[in-house]
Amino acid sequence: MSCRSYILPNQVESPSRIAGGVAYRIGPTAWNQPINNVFRDEQAVTLAADLVVTGATGNGYGIEAFGMQQLQRSGASVALSLRGGVEYEWLPGRLRLRGGAYWEPARFDGVGGRFHTTVGAELAVWPFYFLGQRRLRLAFTADVASRYRNAGVSIGFWH
Repeated sequence: MSCRSYILPNQVESPSRIAGGVAYRIGPTAWNQPINNVFRDEQAVTLAADLVVTGATGNGYGIEAFGMQQLQRSGASVALSLRGGVEYEWLPGRLRLRGGAYWEPARFDGVGGRFHTTVGAELAVWPFYFLGQRRLRLAFTADVASRYRNAGVSIGFWH
């Protein structure tokens, strides 16, 4: 079971995970109801929250520590993550802004969890017709926490 000082695992185990959430939209028209337009272009605020429960693993160890020829216990207990966010369509059909936060629970012995802040913006830049009316969009996202920074830019379709 030893390969150049690495102790190879005999199995890989992924913890169970269950999530549930709620969302509420404040806007001129009812949510999840048909409208007479392709797009629901209106100023609206959407509030969302969810809870993620990640189960324990009986004999789990971290992959990064394994790469450094170490064993770091992982997933010894159940972990809870509470998440919340808000989206505001500021310029209907053109600009959406998002913000949120969540708790990333500890999964490793001796390492605490951390609080994350997230932001995002979506801009519709080009309407066109292809198998129906479409809008090209540019989006920016960021996720910031202690010892962690992540940002992204994407191109996609407005919906």
